[in-house]
Amino acid sequence: MHHQGGEGQWGLKVTLNLASSFIQVLEPHSQPPGMDHLTVAASTWLIKELPVSDPFTFEQGDRRSMLLSLLTRRTPDADGTTFGLVLTVLVLAGGVAAFTICRLRQGAAEIRWSLAGVGLFLVFFHAMQQWHPYGFRYFILIAPWLGLVAAWWLEGLSRGARRAAWIAALLSATLVGAHTLTQTHNAAWPMVARPDKSIYSYVFRAWRSWLQELDTAGRPLEVTLPFNRELAPFYRIEGPRTVSLVETETLQGLSAEQAVARNPQAWLITTPQQFAGNEGHVLRRTWFFQGDETSVYSLVAYRAKIAGEGP
Repeated sequence: MHHQGGEGQWGLKVTLNLASSFIQVLEPHSQPPGMDHLTVAASTWLIKELPVSDPFTFEQGDRRSMLLSLLTRRTPDADGTTFGLVLTVLVLAGGVAAFTICRLRQGAAEIRWSLAGVGLFLVFFHAMQQWHPYGFRYFILIAPWLGLVAAWWLEGLSRGARRAAWIAALLSATLVGAHTLTQTHNAAWPMVARPDKSIYSYVFRAWRSWLQELDTAGRPLEVTLPFNRELAPFYRIEGPRTVSLVETETLQGLSAEQAVARNPQAWLITTPQQFAGNEGHVLRRTWFFQGDETSVYSLVAYRAKIAGEGP
């Protein structure tokens, strides 16, 4: 997440970003079984109160669309899951108790200091960061203090209530954790148990098949993709092909025609955005994930045309 100031609108930025993070806490896959429908209904209603557009999101993204996409996923997104409503309620209960009816109880002062630190973090984080759902991962920095406040409140309950509350809290955490670790699309378990159902398996097999159909077998491949994109499929295609990586920075300011002229025999594999509107006279082949050229899994291949060769 990029840092960027509020440009004189710090209050509005903090308010919008805090509200978005709170709505994200209601993300259905972060809740124990039975609570997901309730949180989806509540979060969908709250999203309507957010602006259609604002300057405080990462890369000027639409916060409404990003939240709705997260809330309507059929499987959890490990980058967008949160600590859920259960921990939030426990922390709020502990905070209220530490400042009111239990302010003289042992450890209450430490709890108040912990909550003050959490509050400072939340204000600073939401003031400095351009909001994006993946930014919630940074909340791991305050997780120990949130857990401390929740545990302090649970320990203050009567014996029977304390035991029941601890069992419920631990069961909730176990169920949510297991669900996320085994069902998210980028978890290891689905890749082992259901490799044919994995999005990566599907994309990798489709890429390999597409690459092998790029006319003459053995024609070199030059791959230039943004940071953190998958490269394994390019090295696992059948038949001899030379595969080399090209730094994206070396292509800045070039058209696709100029880029492939550096090695006319090779296919240049890149994203649809790399040469959008600046292709020139080249042979072009595409593979779009589910027909979406904006997908991070979509690819375009360019090659210099041979004399007399068609489109």
